Amino acid sequence: MKTISDIKDKKSKCNLFADYILQKIGLTSRSVIHVTDHNNFVVVNGFTDSKNILNLNHVTKEFNEIYSKLISPITHTIDLIDYNSKVIPVESHKSFIYLTSDNSTYHYSLIENFQNEKKSYCYDGIRCYEQPENTNKPSVSEFPHGYSLDQGRTLYYYSKLIGYNLCREVIGTKLSIELSTSKENPIKYINIDSFDHDDKLESYVLDTFDFNFDKLNENIKKIDLSLEVTDPTIDFDFLKERFEMDPFI
Repeated sequence: MKTISDIKDKKSKCNLFADYILQKIGLTSRSVIHVTDHNNFVVVNGFTDSKNILNLNHVTKEFNEIYSKLISPITHTIDLIDYNSKVIPVESHKSFIYLTSDNSTYHYSLIENFQNEKKSYCYDGIRCYEQPENTNKPSVSEFPHGYSLDQGRTLYYYSKLIGYNLCREVIGTKLSIELSTSKENPIKYINIDSFDHDDKLESYVLDTFDFNFDKLNENIKKIDLSLEVTDPTIDFDFLKERFEMDPFI
């Protein structure tokens, strides 16, 4: 799972910049943008099917002005984005969703410690650890930041939507789920606190959700993606939409 990071960490800056560039390209373009902070300069690489080449110097200046009160400025950038590329859409994505947390991306202990200390923390499946930043090493952006809708982002958000609803009906702490873009078989794998695929849980979820990814994408296009980085303890309201669910027996 992701490390929950203070905005002053280099990784947070990378994630924030990756999504900022992505939104300049457009969420509906097939794109993957990676940002690497090397201390003295930032490398932006990746690929997109967009033909519109960004003026990265202008984008960087604009980014620095908007977030000047939150992060140190990016002074030098190297643009290695491959434009007008043939990009294949991602057909499936596996996610780990914490059912007992206010933001299902993170274990509840990460959020609790982050709120109390405003430091970065990671979770190894058992314990929560403080994650001090190593300023001597490069820091790289991470999924879903910089990833467009059809590069796994939509499937990831839909997994969270399912998780927020299951937490009311199913006993457990972690949902493991692999969603697919296939209309015939949208769930490739699902379980809670186990390793084996749960056929009963799959049937339960299929009976409740319509897997209307287009509707979800319309909501994603309206949000400010930066909030995932600037305030990682909260989550978007549309992901917490409540569905009528029968009791899980």
